[in-house]
Amino acid sequence: MTEILSDELARLELLRERSGGRLTFQTGPVKPPHQYLVTLRCSGLYLKQGVVSEIGEHQVQIELGPEYPIRPPDLVWRTPIYHPNILAWKVCLVGQNWGAKTHLDDVCIWLWDMVRYRLYNLNDPLDKPASAWAAQHEDRFPLDPFDLRAAAVAPAASRSEERDLAGSILLLEGDAE
Repeated sequence: MTEILSDELARLELLRERSGGRLTFQTGPVKPPHQYLVTLRCSGLYLKQGVVSEIGEHQVQIELGPEYPIRPPDLVWRTPIYHPNILAWKVCLVGQNWGAKTHLDDVCIWLWDMVRYRLYNLNDPLDKPASAWAAQHEDRFPLDPFDLRAAAVAPAASRSEERDLAGSILLLEGDAE
């Protein structure tokens, strides 16, 4: 398990470097870490006094449990957000099933795409008002032009790293309760 957690930290450090400061994180006290507080600096939305407004910084707590990577990490949203698939602290994991080859950097790219409304599911929302709002404003998406997925496979990556990373980026499915 120590080797897996060390690899996850290295992959996340590389993503942080390639993000140009747009993705940062703090780790828990245990080394190698199994807890992260990830900060995403990209345009997203939140509801303020009934008005949908932009917000540029988001935080998600990620905990890699004892059965990681067999089971997905626990995700807890820590900042205000208005998104069909995020409600309070719950995050609805959208798409394919979790796989043991899915990595923490993949999850962070997925969360990035959720924040900027590149990834959302209107058919099975956690937040029905956010879903209705999004359905009426899809022409505005994505909200932020920075593509973290593209940055992750930037020129510094070898061809085999690109294939590995692109092949492991999944849209996750679950009921994050």
